[in-house]
Amino acid sequence: MIDLSNQAIRESFDAMLEAVSEVISPEELVIWHHRIENCDNLSQAAEVTTQMIGRPMSDEERQEADEVRQSLILYGEDL
Repeated sequence: MIDLSNQAIRESFDAMLEAVSEVISPEELVIWHHRIENCDNLSQAAEVTTQMIGRPMSDEERQEADEVRQSLILYGEDL
């Protein structure tokens, strides 16, 4: 499970949640939440999120995903 006590991790997670909630249904959001509960880090959660979206991302979604990736690069895989 991802440790959300770290502020940087929490902010990245919240950004991911906001992005995914804009493109999937409320029912799918519940499924997404259950799937990411088993993730050990944000990288795994980002992969699950990409799978859940299941379609090409818009430019805005791609930009948000790039920001999450940059956080992973800056803060490391342990996020």
